[in-house]
Amino acid sequence: MKLVAQGQLARVVYISRARTGSRQADIASLLAQCDRNNPVEDLSGLLLADPTSYLQALEGPAEAVARRLTLIRTDRRHSHVAIIFEGLIAARQFGDWSMTYRDQSAMSPDAFSRRVAVDVAMVDDIALKAVFLGFARMTA
Repeated sequence: MKLVAQGQLARVVYISRARTGSRQADIASLLAQCDRNNPVEDLSGLLLADPTSYLQALEGPAEAVARRLTLIRTDRRHSHVAIIFEGLIAARQFGDWSMTYRDQSAMSPDAFSRRVAVDVAMVDDIALKAVFLGFARMTA
Protein backbone atom coordinates (compact mmCIF):
# COMPACT_ATOMS: atom_id res chain seq x y z
CA MET A 1 0.00 0.00 0.00
CA LYS A 2 1.38 3.41 -0.93
CA LEU A 3 2.14 6.05 1.65
CA VAL A 4 -1.13 7.81 2.48
CA ALA A 5 -2.27 10.74 4.58
CA GLN A 6 -3.12 9.98 8.17
CA GLY A 7 -6.79 9.17 8.67
CA GLN A 8 -7.47 7.75 5.21
CA LEU A 9 -9.43 4.52 5.16
CA ALA A 10 -8.22 1.42 3.37
CA ARG A 11 -9.42 -2.09 2.73
CA VAL A 12 -7.63 -5.30 1.94
CA VAL A 13 -9.41 -8.46 0.80
CA TYR A 14 -7.40 -11.64 0.60
CA ILE A 15 -7.82 -15.38 0.37
CA SER A 16 -5.38 -17.83 1.90
CA ARG A 17 -5.00 -21.49 2.59
CA ALA A 18 -5.60 -22.64 6.13
CA ARG A 19 -2.67 -24.40 7.70
CA THR A 20 -3.42 -28.07 8.12
CA GLY A 21 -3.27 -29.82 11.45
CA SER A 22 -4.64 -27.60 14.18
CA ARG A 23 -7.18 -25.52 12.24
CA GLN A 24 -9.66 -25.13 15.12
CA ALA A 25 -6.91 -23.98 17.48
CA ASP A 26 -5.63 -21.62 14.79
CA ILE A 27 -9.08 -20.08 14.33
CA ALA A 28 -9.60 -19.67 18.07
CA SER A 29 -6.21 -17.98 18.33
CA LEU A 30 -6.91 -15.75 15.33
CA LEU A 31 -10.30 -14.64 16.68
CA ALA A 32 -8.88 -13.91 20.13
CA GLN A 33 -6.20 -11.80 18.49
CA CYS A 34 -8.85 -9.92 16.44
CA ASP A 35 -10.98 -9.30 19.54
CA ARG A 36 -7.97 -7.92 21.37
CA ASN A 37 -6.28 -5.87 18.63
CA ASN A 38 -8.91 -4.74 16.11
CA PRO A 39 -10.78 -2.30 18.40
CA VAL A 40 -7.47 -0.73 19.46
CA GLU A 41 -6.41 -0.23 15.82
CA ASP A 42 -9.95 0.68 14.66
CA LEU A 43 -10.07 -2.29 12.26
CA SER A 44 -13.26 -3.99 11.12
CA GLY A 45 -14.10 -6.76 8.72
CA LEU A 46 -15.51 -10.13 7.84
CA LEU A 47 -13.65 -13.44 7.99
CA LEU A 48 -14.99 -16.59 6.33
CA ALA A 49 -13.50 -20.05 6.60
CA ASP A 50 -14.13 -23.33 4.88
CA PRO A 51 -12.18 -26.50 5.65
CA THR A 52 -9.16 -25.38 3.59
CA SER A 53 -9.29 -21.61 3.10
CA TYR A 54 -9.85 -18.20 4.66
CA LEU A 55 -11.40 -15.19 2.97
CA GLN A 56 -11.10 -11.90 4.82
CA ALA A 57 -11.95 -8.25 4.27
CA LEU A 58 -10.13 -5.97 6.66
CA GLU A 59 -10.73 -2.23 6.75
CA GLY A 60 -9.73 0.77 8.80
CA PRO A 61 -7.03 3.44 8.94
CA ALA A 62 -4.66 2.85 6.04
CA GLU A 63 -1.61 2.60 8.29
CA ALA A 64 -3.27 -0.04 10.50
CA VAL A 65 -4.46 -2.08 7.50
CA ALA A 66 -0.96 -2.03 6.00
CA ARG A 67 0.60 -3.16 9.31
CA ARG A 68 -1.91 -5.98 9.68
CA LEU A 69 -1.42 -7.16 6.10
CA THR A 70 2.32 -7.37 6.73
CA LEU A 71 1.61 -9.60 9.74
CA ILE A 72 -0.91 -11.75 7.83
CA ARG A 73 1.61 -12.43 5.08
CA THR A 74 4.00 -13.98 7.62
CA ASP A 75 1.41 -15.57 9.93
CA ARG A 76 1.97 -19.31 10.33
CA ARG A 77 -1.83 -19.91 10.28
CA HIS A 78 -1.95 -18.88 6.61
CA SER A 79 -0.20 -19.96 3.46
CA HIS A 80 -0.57 -18.89 -0.15
CA VAL A 81 -1.96 -15.44 0.69
CA ALA A 82 -3.49 -13.96 -2.48
CA ILE A 83 -4.61 -10.33 -2.47
CA ILE A 84 -7.97 -9.77 -4.17
CA PHE A 85 -8.18 -6.04 -3.40
CA GLU A 86 -5.94 -3.57 -1.63
CA GLY A 87 -6.55 0.16 -1.66
CA LEU A 88 -8.12 3.28 -0.28
CA ILE A 89 -11.87 3.42 0.31
CA ALA A 90 -14.36 6.21 0.87
CA ALA A 91 -16.36 4.37 3.53
CA ARG A 92 -16.36 1.15 5.50
CA GLN A 93 -18.60 -1.73 4.54
CA PHE A 94 -18.14 -3.54 7.88
CA GLY A 95 -17.96 -0.47 10.12
CA ASP A 96 -19.29 -1.77 13.41
CA TRP A 97 -17.88 -5.30 13.23
CA SER A 98 -14.51 -5.65 14.94
CA MET A 99 -14.37 -8.97 13.09
CA THR A 100 -17.35 -11.09 12.18
CA TYR A 101 -16.48 -14.73 11.63
CA ARG A 102 -18.35 -17.47 9.82
CA ASP A 103 -17.11 -21.06 9.55
CA GLN A 104 -18.59 -23.34 6.91
CA SER A 105 -17.67 -26.43 8.91
CA ALA A 106 -19.96 -25.25 11.73
CA MET A 107 -23.11 -25.46 9.56
CA SER A 108 -24.42 -27.04 6.40
CA PRO A 109 -23.13 -25.60 3.13
CA ASP A 110 -26.57 -24.18 2.31
CA ALA A 111 -26.91 -22.59 5.76
CA PHE A 112 -23.41 -21.12 5.40
CA SER A 113 -24.30 -19.62 2.02
CA ARG A 114 -27.54 -18.14 3.40
CA ARG A 115 -25.76 -16.73 6.48
CA VAL A 116 -23.09 -15.03 4.37
CA ALA A 117 -25.80 -13.59 2.10
CA VAL A 118 -27.38 -12.00 5.18
CA ASP A 119 -23.99 -10.74 6.37
CA VAL A 120 -23.24 -8.96 3.11
CA ALA A 121 -26.78 -7.82 2.30
CA MET A 122 -25.99 -4.21 3.26
CA VAL A 123 -22.61 -4.11 1.50
CA ASP A 124 -22.76 -1.39 -1.19
CA ASP A 125 -19.64 -2.48 -3.06
CA ILE A 126 -20.96 -5.03 -5.58
CA ALA A 127 -17.52 -6.55 -6.27
CA LEU A 128 -16.88 -7.03 -2.55
CA LYS A 129 -20.29 -8.61 -2.10
CA ALA A 130 -19.70 -10.92 -5.08
CA VAL A 131 -16.37 -12.16 -3.67
CA PHE A 132 -17.98 -13.19 -0.38
CA LEU A 133 -21.09 -14.70 -1.97
CA GLY A 134 -18.93 -16.62 -4.45
CA PHE A 135 -16.75 -18.04 -1.68
CA ALA A 136 -19.83 -19.09 0.29
CA ARG A 137 -21.47 -20.75 -2.71
CA MET A 138 -18.33 -22.68 -3.61
CA THR A 139 -18.83 -24.70 -0.44
CA ALA A 140 -22.54 -25.41 -1.11
